[in-house]
Amino acid sequence: PYLLTSAAHNFKDMNFRETIGFDENSEGYFMGDSGGYQILTGKAPKGFSREVSFEWMEKNADVFPLLDMPFPKNYSAVSNEYFTKSVEYTKESARYFLDKRTKNDTIILNVIQGRDLAEIERWYEELKDFKFEGWAFGGYNLTQIMGALFYLFEKGEIENTKLFHIFMLSKARYMIFLVYLQYLMHKESYETVISYDSSYPVIQSAFGNYFLYPTLTGFKTIRFSNRYDYSHLTDENVIPCECNTCKGVPLKEFAEFTTERFYAICSAHNIQIIVDYKRMLENVIRTGSMEIYEGIFSAVDIKIMKVIERAFNNRNKAGNYRKVYQDLQPFMVNLLEEDETDTISEFSELF
Repeated sequence: PYLLTSAAHNFKDMNFRETIGFDENSEGYFMGDSGGYQILTGKAPKGFSREVSFEWMEKNADVFPLLDMPFPKNYSAVSNEYFTKSVEYTKESARYFLDKRTKNDTIILNVIQGRDLAEIERWYEELKDFKFEGWAFGGYNLTQIMGALFYLFEKGEIENTKLFHIFMLSKARYMIFLVYLQYLMHKESYETVISYDSSYPVIQSAFGNYFLYPTLTGFKTIRFSNRYDYSHLTDENVIPCECNTCKGVPLKEFAEFTTERFYAICSAHNIQIIVDYKRMLENVIRTGSMEIYEGIFSAVDIKIMKVIERAFNNRNKAGNYRKVYQDLQPFMVNLLEEDETDTISEFSELF
């Protein structure tokens, strides 16, 4: 029972949580996304605003971030003027959320951004005085994510952080390192939870990609395509999966992948496979055995894990966040950056 959904897409139903039957006593939690990205891309419906975003999230969500002004997809072209505008917009949200909040049992996340350490430092200095229960970060590669995280360690923020959330984590391989860091933190009695979200499993369903099983670098898939004729299949030919979403669904019906039914089933199934992958990683890493790690993960993965472990052991030392940022840079030019989203262009030729 864990859910993240955007205020921008659902704000017209102020009782959304009740509408979808999300029980207040559920073991998980409901996370609201503020809708900043929808505003940036022009996808937010008319009438959506900072005020509406806050009202909807406080009423429906257990956890939600500030409404920030994220960087556009053309990440490298962000000007200094845009950066300043983004900081000021987010500060206004911070003031508004602090002033208007009425619930003490919700977790509100401050937001930190930055393409490099200089921007992360600059952003933090502007937002640090707004005290919330956690932080959210929209990093695109491991150096940014770990640089921001260990910067918050050095600033003494993590000790008082209930949740550190990473937006749009599309690289399944990154989960290895985040699960490992979470393990190290739990060993030292940190209560901070590292969480992340991704639209990747839903996007993949739009390209006819059905996750078959997880691997340590991605997912083996069945690739449905309208180039193929599935009409010869019978109702006895069912999807090769035993999960509650897919069990017994005829493959012939499912293969018509342009239907809403395909998107619904495939998206829910793909999310479950990602959850299974994360649980597999957690079970492996909880063994605490480097010998087991070395028998499972690649040599590059082990080196990155050791960089993270060294950084964690030095988390309170001045400048440690710079060291981990520099140490991870060499790994960004190898297989680590060959993530699953690169396959979209390859598969798009089929449709």
